[in-house]
Amino acid sequence: MLNGQPSPAKAVMLSVTVVSIGAVLGACAKAEPGAAPIQDEDQAVVIGVNVSSMEEMLLGELFKQALDAEGIKATVQVDSSSTNQTPIALLNKGHVDMAFGCTGELLERLHPSAVADISQKVSGKDGGEAQAKAQEEVYKAVAAALPAMYSLTDPSTAQGCSGEAQQTDVDQKLPENIVLVFRKTSVNRRTYEVMNTVNRTITTDDLEDMLKDAKRNTSISETVSEYLATHNLGGGEDTGRSIKSKDEMTDI
Repeated sequence: MLNGQPSPAKAVMLSVTVVSIGAVLGACAKAEPGAAPIQDEDQAVVIGVNVSSMEEMLLGELFKQALDAEGIKATVQVDSSSTNQTPIALLNKGHVDMAFGCTGELLERLHPSAVADISQKVSGKDGGEAQAKAQEEVYKAVAAALPAMYSLTDPSTAQGCSGEAQQTDVDQKLPENIVLVFRKTSVNRRTYEVMNTVNRTITTDDLEDMLKDAKRNTSISETVSEYLATHNLGGGEDTGRSIKSKDEMTDI
């Protein structure tokens, strides 16, 4: 040190140390879930659904209206492919930020060898205990098998995907809890919390009732709006009809 000033060598070392600490802190901030918004607040999150799935179309409108009610811009994009696209396939196209799946079906596609292991863990348990264990194990296995850029909401108690996929006897034993698979860089903490709140609220009976009502009234938007309003999740007013029943698809 000369005249109270650090020597050039020490100055360089101090500079490198400051940069290194800054880099570590920056990395920690990025690793912390939801530490800062990732998505562009002015850009709508895009929910992908299959044209052949009334269930997905209804869920898409449900989450869109719930997000809109919280001031989060959202839109629904209908995939018109002739074959039903998996949520991973829809996300891989790059046009949507989130898509719907069911845990058992996702596990069969992403990590089929895990099915036998889960069956062994559940065997010997009775009734509700076996069901709860199966739901937990299937969800954990799906989350672990997802590509690194994607994540899941908490599982819904609602069971979905009925009649929309050919299943083996083994598949039928798996729980099919509805989840949203989403691109991590497209969803911030606030959006994630809204998605989880809605997904944890809906039940299998709710979903079946809404599907029946939408088919009877030919309006998914009105059905969803009424459900959200009665469950204090938003809705109850004209939110725009971004999705309609399958019979009205020509108007989309």
